[in-house]
Amino acid sequence: SMGDGGGVYVWGNADVQGALFRENYCSSSGAGLHVNNGNLVMTDTDFYSNTAENYYAGGLYVYNDATITGGRFQGNYSGDEGGAYYGSSGSLTATGTEFVGNTAVASGGGAFVETGVALDQVLFQDNWSGEDGGAVYQNYGELFVQRSRFINNYADGYAGALYHSGES
Repeated sequence: SMGDGGGVYVWGNADVQGALFRENYCSSSGAGLHVNNGNLVMTDTDFYSNTAENYYAGGLYVYNDATITGGRFQGNYSGDEGGAYYGSSGSLTATGTEFVGNTAVASGGGAFVETGVALDQVLFQDNWSGEDGGAVYQNYGELFVQRSRFINNYADGYAGALYHSGES
């Protein structure tokens, strides 16, 4: 796609279960799945080797709240922020999800979230950021992390694992 949502573009709420987004491309945001102006509930869904060439979210872009259970984001690339995931104007709640080997030219190698973040039993491993937050970059809002692992993530700027700006 020359615009947003290389694999699938959704306007409004989305409920995704057991899907696979693999080797999708877009020039803008959300190479695998782009959810605009709606909330996402996603279970056991994988994003492998998706590329957002110039902007955000190699794997998944959500403009609102996202609740993700299970699944894996691996080998996704963003030419800007959010190698695997970019959350705009909403929170990210992830449970049992894995972010492995994702790359962002700017901030948030694994995930870039503008507001609240809640992580439970989430793995961030081998993610890379050209700026801040090798695994996660959070712009503002509350941060809650429990039983999660951050292993071998790297940022050229601040915070190889998690960059947090705001309340916690």
